[in-house]
Amino acid sequence: MKNYFGIVVILVAVALVSCNKEKLETLDEISLKSLQIATIESTTENAATESHYEADYYMNAEKSLTAKFGKGNRWGWLPAMRYKFRQCPDVTIDSTETGYPKTITLNYGDGTELKNGRVLSGVIVIYISAEPETDGAYRETTYETFKVDTIAIEGTGKSTFTGDNVSTRIQQMASNLKFTFDNGLVVTREAEKTREWVEGIETDTIHSDDKIQITGFANATTSEGDEYEKTIIEPLIKLGDCKYIVQGVVEIIENGTTTSSIDYGDGECDSVATLTQNGETTEIELKGGKKERKGKK
Repeated sequence: MKNYFGIVVILVAVALVSCNKEKLETLDEISLKSLQIATIESTTENAATESHYEADYYMNAEKSLTAKFGKGNRWGWLPAMRYKFRQCPDVTIDSTETGYPKTITLNYGDGTELKNGRVLSGVIVIYISAEPETDGAYRETTYETFKVDTIAIEGTGKSTFTGDNVSTRIQQMASNLKFTFDNGLVVTREAEKTREWVEGIETDTIHSDDKIQITGFANATTSEGDEYEKTIIEPLIKLGDCKYIVQGVVEIIENGTTTSSIDYGDGECDSVATLTQNGETTEIELKGGKKERKGKK
């Protein structure tokens, strides 16, 4: 079992999680592979959710941005924004004479730190077809040399808006993204999701009151030759000012068989999730290092 434990230590460092040592030492080879896939998926999901939310944030605020700064100007730092003091991406807005379609380019440079501790770098380009609150309006998002912390994200996503943007704001989303970890591991991931704002609709430029519910599925392939499916069986909850997903349950399916599930918790902002395999549960962290206390952002 010492060899297995060594493999897990390397895996945990790569996937940015840590697990209970005693339970890890009891895992067989199949369970270790399932653990690897589950931890890679949880890390990938967190990075994807942060990148999607960043695009959502600017799409929903684009009217305020255009009115305040006009075409081609930068958005300066404001206390209500989601970035640390005096940190903010360069924002360029290009539009036609009639206003739409419109393109927003976000340049984070070598690193822009969020209040929740994440660091974004690189470029996001957001194409908006029509006014965001118009039923059927869509956005196309392209990630160019973009990173969430150390995870590089490439590819595109498309979100179509439904709802009235007063009582409901729902996006039907499809994406095809490639995630590259800093050790060279590559995950290619296709996903279809529904993202619904359940709180924070009325405050477009303030992130701290946002609460988003996410449902759907993803299919992924890793550069190590593994293939898996992820299905959200209880909606994931993203809070605007929290670094991690705070609630929801997903199942991981390998070769047609459910091998594990991840429970992200009860809605508290922390770094802890619970992995279940073969009826056994292990508490994992969605980052390296010591556990964060409940409620710490």
